[in-house]
Amino acid sequence: RAASTWRECVKTALDAFGAIHVLFNNAGVSGALAPITDYDEDEFDRVMAINARGVFLGLKYVAAEMKENGGSIINMSSVSGLGGGRYTIVYNASILAVVGMTKVAASELGPFGIRVNAVCPAMTNTQMMQSLEKGKTSGEIEAIRRRFTDMIPLDRYAQPQEIADVVIFLASDAASFVNGAVMPVDGGLKAS
Repeated sequence: RAASTWRECVKTALDAFGAIHVLFNNAGVSGALAPITDYDEDEFDRVMAINARGVFLGLKYVAAEMKENGGSIINMSSVSGLGGGRYTIVYNASILAVVGMTKVAASELGPFGIRVNAVCPAMTNTQMMQSLEKGKTSGEIEAIRRRFTDMIPLDRYAQPQEIADVVIFLASDAASFVNGAVMPVDGGLKAS
């Protein structure tokens, strides 16, 4: 089903615009938090299907159309794709897969003038982060936010626009020689 949806999206874009110059490959779920030994196998398959297979299908179908004219593909990853964590085995594995696919695609598609890069945000003030707070008391929410922001030298979550600005840069001609980059947008999280 996902492959047919991608083919339909590509056809719709081509019908409307005649060519595809930019793909922002942005879909993901965090999945359940659980120790490795307790992780549900069906949840593993669901998270990998969305986070890894979804990116692969976007690369596959859009790159096929970009080969004639070149373009820019930006894959959404996460700082979790740069290593570490606890109780997030499948999320980290799926996001690491995005980093790996970005590197391979940058090398393979570069000769066609297609640049492929990944953006790796830290905690961002989005629905994904807010879902961790669902059903919690105000004190618990404050403790969750403090635990995360204590890890970030800038001492706050990113705002969605700050991530979007990096995506816009990578899509633009200003990034015409940026290919295969895996860009942390993390307030210094991975610097410390």
